[in-house]
Amino acid sequence: MRKTKKRDHRGGALIRSLFSKHRELIIAIVSGIFFGLILLDVVYEGALFRFDAVVHQWSLGWHTPLRDKILFAVTQLGDLSTMLFYSVLLTLLMYYKKMWREIRFYWVGMVGSAALFAGVKELIGRTRPSSFIGEFHQQGYSFPSGHS
Repeated sequence: MRKTKKRDHRGGALIRSLFSKHRELIIAIVSGIFFGLILLDVVYEGALFRFDAVVHQWSLGWHTPLRDKILFAVTQLGDLSTMLFYSVLLTLLMYYKKMWREIRFYWVGMVGSAALFAGVKELIGRTRPSSFIGEFHQQGYSFPSGHS
């Protein structure tokens, strides 16, 4: 009968322990790295930028008045006034349930992301491929999308 060697699993446990303790920080760092890579691609007109241009050209053939209205309505779901309305409703619900910590976390995230996106949009200044969707006028810069 063969004797099997016991494996030392302490190294794996240490990694799991560190990952579980710092999971949010690790996710934030990895997300930030991916965002930075996409940002560099947009600034220097890399492969993603060129792919975006191809998709935009392809999508121009799909414009119809009804599709334009539908897409514009979907786009408005991420508008500042719409997001503010939903945020107030969510805050009232959390207030009713006495979720004080969650309210603070939510508003820090909302205000922080709005400031970050506005700052990066001004810094990059990437114009929209087309300022009109059918009869609807789009304003502001296109990158990064607040919907993402």
